[in-house]
Amino acid sequence: MDKKLRTQSIDLSVENYLKYEEERMESEIIKFRTFNNKRYTLNNHLIPYLLDIGITKTRQINDDTFSRYLIYRKGVTKLTLQMEISQIKDFLSNWLVKKRLIEPEVVSNKKLFPEVKIKMNDLMSNPPISGKDWMVINQEIRRWVKESIDMSNHRVNLWRNLFWNFTMISKNSGCRPEELMKLKWRDVDVVDVGRISESKRLDEIEDMKSEGIDVMSTENYDDGGWVESKESIGF
Repeated sequence: MDKKLRTQSIDLSVENYLKYEEERMESEIIKFRTFNNKRYTLNNHLIPYLLDIGITKTRQINDDTFSRYLIYRKGVTKLTLQMEISQIKDFLSNWLVKKRLIEPEVVSNKKLFPEVKIKMNDLMSNPPISGKDWMVINQEIRRWVKESIDMSNHRVNLWRNLFWNFTMISKNSGCRPEELMKLKWRDVDVVDVGRISESKRLDEIEDMKSEGIDVMSTENYDDGGWVESKESIGF
């Protein structure tokens, strides 16, 4: 067995590693998504980072190499950082160490990478839905609800309407997902705002239409001064 310590260019090491991982993917040992994520991280983040700090050979990687990685990748989420670090560690441990292209003590150092602490807030902090995306989502749900109107089982329409109302509450309440799942009827305040003026009514209708709510015209319907059709908003 060749126990001689060697070194190799970072580019070539990554290339050889990815060839091996691609073979594993083709053999259905790992999924394409896993392989693709590794390829993207190593080619687009690891190599540029190492070049940025002047490292071109595997044996140049030391205990201090990744101390500024979080600074280099500022602006990305903690979950993304955690995933990238995990993929880089896999490259170091399962390729460079096995090929004797790096000092094993460096990879075994638990402080090689700065710690990324994931809090519950990080798991819940998804980017907000844009107005354009919300319109598409809302319109598709309304289409789905309408499809159930003539179904023989009336419960289908009922539950689809309830789901649509839930999405409206979720969108406009400002609650986090965890808070929404704990929401009870006793937490909801129902306020009788009384009758509103025609201009206010039209403004409300236009606001709902801008959110993708299809308010249907029913001239002879007594809507209580609210909207043109109670059915149009799921009641």
